[in-house]
Order: sequence, then structure tokens, then C-alpha cells
Amino acid sequence: MKKKPFFLIEVLLILLLVSTGGLFLIKNTYLFFRTEIQMIENIEYERLFELSFGDCKELFYKKDIHFEKISFEKPFVGNLPPISLHFPTLFSTQTIERTFSVSLLKEKNKPQGQMVRVTLLFKNLAKNQSKQTIYHLFIHKNIVRS
Repeated sequence: MKKKPFFLIEVLLILLLVSTGGLFLIKNTYLFFRTEIQMIENIEYERLFELSFGDCKELFYKKDIHFEKISFEKPFVGNLPPISLHFPTLFSTQTIERTFSVSLLKEKNKPQGQMVRVTLLFKNLAKNQSKQTIYHLFIHKNIVRS
């Protein structure tokens, strides 16, 4: 009869040790999971930047952006339709507003075309953060309206 209290203390100590080890394993797994989600989100943003850059190039080829509106001092600013992102593991949908600006790298002096800088800006409304990237594109004058 005297051993029962010691047995209960031993069981409580074993549960304490097991839960401490379990919390360590759960914490590391959770941190690994968050890192993976962040990497997936960065890859998705890269894909969206490339897709948006393709949309900007399409505007040039469809002649929706006039070559006269692009200047060295004042960039041409436009909006692209917003995109909704859904990550199944986060159980949320994020809306991203896309804007772009096009400016010349140098004054208009080449007869065959001009190098332009395309700056894409993403605003994530759910996280209240912005991401930006810059592309360079050579525009032939016979492709765009001048």
C-alpha cells in the first residue's frame, strides 16, 4: 500500500517528460511547416510577377500603351486586374492589387526602338504588405503605336 503514492508520482514524471519531448517535436514541425508555407508563397509571388510582366508586354503588343505617353521624366502608370490567391493550407483567400509603371531608361534617341523599365507593384490587401520588382524590356518602334 505504501508504493501507490510513489507510483503516481512516477507516472506524473513520465507524463511530464513525454509532454516536454512532444512539445519540442511539435514546435520544430510547426516551424518547418511555416517555412515551407513562406517558400510556397514566395514562389507563387514570383509566378505572379512573371504573369503580370507578360500582361504588360501584351499591352504593348496590343498597342494599348502609346509610345508617346512614355517619357524619361514621368512614367506611364497603369493598373492590371486584381488577382485572388488561395492557399489550401491557410484556409484564406488573399486579394492582390497589381499596378505597373513604364518609364524610359534614356531619352528617345534610337530609331529602331527603346529600352524601357517596367516596375510591377503588388499590394496584398489581407496582409497589408507590398512587393515590387523591376524588369527591362526593349520595345521596337514598329510594334508600338508612335
